Amino acid sequence: MVLIRCPHCGEDVELEDGVFGLFACPYCDEEFNYESGISSGLNATMKVGFGLLFGSIIAILLGFILLNGAINGFTDSAESTECDKGPWIDSLIDPPECSSDGDWGLGSLCGGIILILIGIGVGISAFVSLLTGQLVVIKK
Repeated sequence: MVLIRCPHCGEDVELEDGVFGLFACPYCDEEFNYESGISSGLNATMKVGFGLLFGSIIAILLGFILLNGAINGFTDSAESTECDKGPWIDSLIDPPECSSDGDWGLGSLCGGIILILIGIGVGISAFVSLLTGQLVVIKK
C-alpha cells in the first residue's frame, strides 16, 4: 500500500501498489491525480547518452570509410608512378626520372584516424552518460 496526502484536504489516502491515474478522496470527495514514482521512460541523461552513442558509431564508420579510401589512394598512386626508362645503358649514366602524381591518400589516412579517435572518445562519454542515467533511475 502507498500512503499519499490529498492535495485538497490534506488527509492521508491509501492506494494500492502500482496504481496510478485519477482518484477520488474518501474524505472530501475531490478528485486528484496520482502517478507512480517509478519512471517508465528514459531520463534526459540516458537520452543524451544514446545520442552520443549514435554519433560515435557514425564517426567510427566514417573513419573506416576514409581509411579504406586511403588504402585505395596508396594503391592507385603507386600504380600511377611512371618512370622514363630508356635503354639500360642510359640508366647507368643518367638515372631515370620518376613522377608520382597524387596525394597518396594521406588526407584520407589522417582524417580516418582522427574520426576513429573522436568516435572512441565520444563512445566512452556515451557509456558514462548511460551508466549515470541508469544510476539515477535505480536511486529513485
